[in-house]
Amino acid sequence: MRTIFLFLSILMLTQNISRANGWPQPRGHGFFKLDFYSIRARQFYGMDGNIYDINGAGTLLGNYTASFYGEYGLSNRITAIAYVPFWVRNTVNEGKGALTGEILQPGLENTAVGDIDLGFRVGLLRKGAWVLSASAMFGIPSGDFSNPDLLYTGDGEFNQLVRFEWGYGQARWYATGNVGFNNRTKGFSEEFRYHLEAGYWFCRVNFWLQ
Repeated sequence: MRTIFLFLSILMLTQNISRANGWPQPRGHGFFKLDFYSIRARQFYGMDGNIYDINGAGTLLGNYTASFYGEYGLSNRITAIAYVPFWVRNTVNEGKGALTGEILQPGLENTAVGDIDLGFRVGLLRKGAWVLSASAMFGIPSGDFSNPDLLYTGDGEFNQLVRFEWGYGQARWYATGNVGFNNRTKGFSEEFRYHLEAGYWFCRVNFWLQ
């Protein structure tokens, strides 16, 4: 069961912060957001790529994360960026046998801060409705990677993500994208990342295709 927690924790900690949009913030201005999301699951991917069930009728693993995301313009070309998951709670509810009611797994929980990302974006080119930027994000291993039940809130490694970002905006249309490379330590595999997004403003209602 402890191995199950490890696989699920690593899966939940793979957070792709796809908020970059290519446009640096103007000097003295910014964008700030408080966010909350939750994930609950009864299955996990094993090392062999197959899907396995968690033992115990009604047993669920839950992840609940409250975070802050902010961008602030230090100048018209340089933007400071921060992602701070200040409250991360991982739980496994008590699991019982479907027929006997026997307790197969006691309830477990761990609440702590998550891994913080800090970085900056630099505007490289602006021409008409087009913009091109580069960014660097540094993943700080601030989360809990020592929980005895393996309900980790961080992955215990320092990583560096370098990314090129572009954006296009005109009238009610916009489109953004980025490509990047994430260097990870502690034996984790490096990552190649990409992201595309487009949107249109309908009657003061935002619609995103991502």
